[in-house]
Amino acid sequence: MLTLVLATPVAFAALARAGLMSIQPLYAAWWGVSLLPTLGILHSSGAQDPFRIGRTILGVGYASLCAHLLSAHWVYDVRVYLGCMSPMLIGASVYAVLGSREWSPRRSRERAALGSLALALVLSLTAPPDLLGQVLGLSVGPLRLVLLATTIVATVGFWRHRRSPYLWAAAVSTLLLVGGHTPEAIVERVGQRTGGLLRLFGMVWPQTQMQWGVLALAGAFVLLAFGLHRSLGDNRRSRGGA
Repeated sequence: MLTLVLATPVAFAALARAGLMSIQPLYAAWWGVSLLPTLGILHSSGAQDPFRIGRTILGVGYASLCAHLLSAHWVYDVRVYLGCMSPMLIGASVYAVLGSREWSPRRSRERAALGSLALALVLSLTAPPDLLGQVLGLSVGPLRLVLLATTIVATVGFWRHRRSPYLWAAAVSTLLLVGGHTPEAIVERVGQRTGGLLRLFGMVWPQTQMQWGVLALAGAFVLLAFGLHRSLGDNRRSRGGA
């Protein structure tokens, strides 16, 4: 941890001398720092630490790295966006999902995790356009990164706690992740899919009296079959009870 704390300003200085210091490396550094809560959980799940020395060292190192990053924005005249805090909130949600039950009940940790993920999603919308790019032909930006992290954290939360809010969060974030890398792209993709569904619905929607009659007759048979199934089921249960 000490090596990481000391190496961070050195790395930033090297990037500045090479003319590469901008919002991109600083934003990547925020994501790197956000992984430290996970390291703290892994450390606490290992050897016994009755005096919590390991957690203290990680906590102090975490605070020091955050101070280095904030000062780097000021030293190198790079604006601090609220979207830079999204990775920190993702790290907090990881700690809430995987952390020990000692410091908070399960429901409180669930609310903290989902609240952190939601706030991270909102703050990612304030990130600058400079952070948008292409990776293997796929458009990537802060919003998509946060959605990907939200999907992973929520999926792990559902696997660990078997709670439906995590499942819903994973499902919604996955749909938005597929939708696009910006709010505009997501809205456009949703509009295209909605238009296709409406056209398909218009193709199967009855247009004439004959078609409506066929639909009503089919519905009557379906209801009749459903009623017969329920009646047979009730008869079986009544005989079993007798």
